Amino acid sequence: MKAVFSLATVVAHAAERVDVELLQDTYTLSSGNWLIANFFWGLIGTACAIYGWRQKSAVPLAGGVLLIVATYFLDSALWMSVASVAILGAMYFGRHLGEGAG
Repeated sequence: MKAVFSLATVVAHAAERVDVELLQDTYTLSSGNWLIANFFWGLIGTACAIYGWRQKSAVPLAGGVLLIVATYFLDSALWMSVASVAILGAMYFGRHLGEGAG
């Protein structure tokens, strides 16, 4: 006998297996500090990426993209700020070391 699966039965079975409470806890904005840090570092990253794109400069473009990506994957305001400052420091030294080499 051949088993027939419909999309509705597959979705219903998958929904039973998902821990909804875990998902809700993961994506809550419980910290106002995280929201402010995410906005601030995302704004700085977007500005750097746009500047790098318009100036055809790889260092600010890559640094801006890394800042934007860091805001998506880090869920602590402290670690997001530490990583963002490190990325900005790397951009600063990359820019100045690149100018001295030429």
